[in-house]
Amino acid sequence: MLSVPFFGAWHFCDPTVSDPLEDGSCEHPFDTIQAAIDAACDGDTVIVRDGTYTGAGNRDLDFGGRAITVRSENGPENCTIDAQGNSSEPHRGFYFHSGEGEDSVVDGFTITGGYSVEGGGIRCDDSSPTITNNTITANTAQRSSGGAIYCSDNSSPAITNNTIANNTSDGGGGICCYDTSSPTITNCILWGNGDDLHGCSATYSCIQDGDAGEGNISSDPLFADPGNGDYHLKSEFGRWHPGLGLFALDAETSPCIDAGDPASDYPNETQRNGVRINMGAYGNTVEASKSGQLDGDLNNDCVVNILDLIHVRNRLGDYCE
Repeated sequence: MLSVPFFGAWHFCDPTVSDPLEDGSCEHPFDTIQAAIDAACDGDTVIVRDGTYTGAGNRDLDFGGRAITVRSENGPENCTIDAQGNSSEPHRGFYFHSGEGEDSVVDGFTITGGYSVEGGGIRCDDSSPTITNNTITANTAQRSSGGAIYCSDNSSPAITNNTIANNTSDGGGGICCYDTSSPTITNCILWGNGDDLHGCSATYSCIQDGDAGEGNISSDPLFADPGNGDYHLKSEFGRWHPGLGLFALDAETSPCIDAGDPASDYPNETQRNGVRINMGAYGNTVEASKSGQLDGDLNNDCVVNILDLIHVRNRLGDYCE
């Protein structure tokens, strides 16, 4: 089910319902994501409810130049766009080619099953959208042209806090850029793609290839269960477990926790968050993996400040019996 807010009203979409009277209302929802996008105006948000979205209207998604946000309701592990592409019927998740800018946002999906000549998951031509908090996995480009994301014709998308894993192409399945395209790539994890970056660079990202860039690392990100689509980061202090619906403890902690850009905001990360954003699809979300206690954080508020000294003063004279 999808919803689009229009000046306080909500327009809904439910792919399980085929309604000839569809108007986006709760009683007559849209059938597809594309229908919701087409109904949206600049500044609107399409909320995509949990589920796996396939078939016409749920792949090759086209913003048509609209400055809108299309985001999942509950994160990428709950909302999948499966393009179901193959060599005889190529399809991808999203196609930006109408001059979209940073106010055109894709947020919080698993994008998978794409198969195309260039850009199996997402393609940007002369467009610079914002692509954030997605898991982009198991997509294929036939050429060495970005199994996950392909950028051409002066495209400069903002690619932040994505997990880009196990995509393929002849020459590398990660992010591929041509024709003076220059994306901003930060706080991402690129793993298992062959050539992770081609024609572009990243900062504060975990890149298996070891590409140079400020803050980059190349250590195993320690995904929870990638074979079953769980790309949360392992943590001794708490990692969100989708099956249990709670934070579970692991025997090891991902190096991608508290390793993102120090300038990036992280208000949505659950305490303890180590006062720095996590890399990957769950950075700055409520499902961000936790880190250990801060040195000096004596009142357990995840901030070291004068309140910790006040806490000590108030506890002076306490003792254990």
